Amino acid sequence: MPQKRNPDYAELVRARAGTVHGCLLSVLAICKALPYSYNRDLQEVTPHLLPAAPGHEPRCALSVEVRIAGRAILFIGTHLDHTRGDADRVQQAHTITRLFADSGVPMILAGDLNDVPGGPSNLVFMGMWHDAAAANPSPTFPSGGPERRIDYVFYHPAEAWQAVRSEVIAEPLASDHCPLLSVLRLRDEGAGHE
Repeated sequence: MPQKRNPDYAELVRARAGTVHGCLLSVLAICKALPYSYNRDLQEVTPHLLPAAPGHEPRCALSVEVRIAGRAILFIGTHLDHTRGDADRVQQAHTITRLFADSGVPMILAGDLNDVPGGPSNLVFMGMWHDAAAANPSPTFPSGGPERRIDYVFYHPAEAWQAVRSEVIAEPLASDHCPLLSVLRLRDEGAGHE
């Protein structure tokens, strides 16, 4: 195969653009979810490729471990498949849940999951994760007049976190999704940290 000896670099860049774009969005989601008091660089951002059917856009989850008040916290950001079928999203939800099931540290998972409450991939997540907006679920998409809830902040394990509040911010210009603000308090022997 001549392309193996003489790679077409432009084609290689084009083929990886979707993965790079997805990873960039995940890093940005992680960064905006960090507490304002976090003053370390992100040295340990780890990409996790997610399964996708042939011809579908590649997806990933990015995780970063940070220390808050001396305690390790794992932040995970993702953007699941947006096609009409559920198969990719369900596989991606299983993969994320399996990857982090035995992490042993408190975790926050945030992102555009492209599924409504009670949808097939959300049912997979609900087997392990807890919804930060369960007390106040509101639609997040489209931003001009939200009708569906497809963006989430989840946490695990339940006993490590207290969901303080969650709200959807009506902001139609920045994105086609409304921002979701969730405040979680990390429970620590006698003191919580926001």
